[in-house]
Amino acid sequence: MNILKNCRKSMGLTQHQLAEQAGTTQAQIQRLEQGERRLTKEWADRLAPILGVTREQLWGDEVSIEAVVAVNSPAIEPNRPLAGPDTRSFIPVKSAGRGGDDQPMFDEPLGYIPTPEFLMGVKGAYAIHMVGDSMSPRYEAGWLLYVHPHRRVVVGDDIVALLKGDIVLVKVYSGEKNGVVTLSSISPDHPPRKIKKADIVSMHAVIASKKEW
Repeated sequence: MNILKNCRKSMGLTQHQLAEQAGTTQAQIQRLEQGERRLTKEWADRLAPILGVTREQLWGDEVSIEAVVAVNSPAIEPNRPLAGPDTRSFIPVKSAGRGGDDQPMFDEPLGYIPTPEFLMGVKGAYAIHMVGDSMSPRYEAGWLLYVHPHRRVVVGDDIVALLKGDIVLVKVYSGEKNGVVTLSSISPDHPPRKIKKADIVSMHAVIASKKEW
């Protein structure tokens, strides 16, 4: 998915809505997203203000993501856990989430989306892309879950738990006792899971969700 499409979807706009605001047609927006028409300076200058990004950010998939970082942010810290754009510009979509099933945390992000205001400056912030309908109606297929890796997790929080072996679970944190963590399912169709705390690499709070990617 290219940067233009990422930005449009993060703003919750259809191709038709973006076209209306930009004074063009849906067909033109489609051609730009599919690479059938070059995203020129003029197009970038017209679309960037609507999408809340800079011209250089829209050029990210043409110029390279490193060029976006160079233009918009200081040098990346050597020990930064993820390569890619600074969290003031973009956050990575790190995995796909599905209720009940273990999912892999991918070595490379599925893509990047503009950083929402509530995660600006949060180092290591990321999103999870929902697939399937096993967490409906709380989360639907295609939604994004925004994750804050530093906020304290409390009982009742929806969380992303990373287990040893790079396995990801999207669950409800239900507490810890005697070194065992209970993670309840968001879907009532699945029983709670009890996992040794030693087998959990991290638990991060889901702080918001957004319809569609």
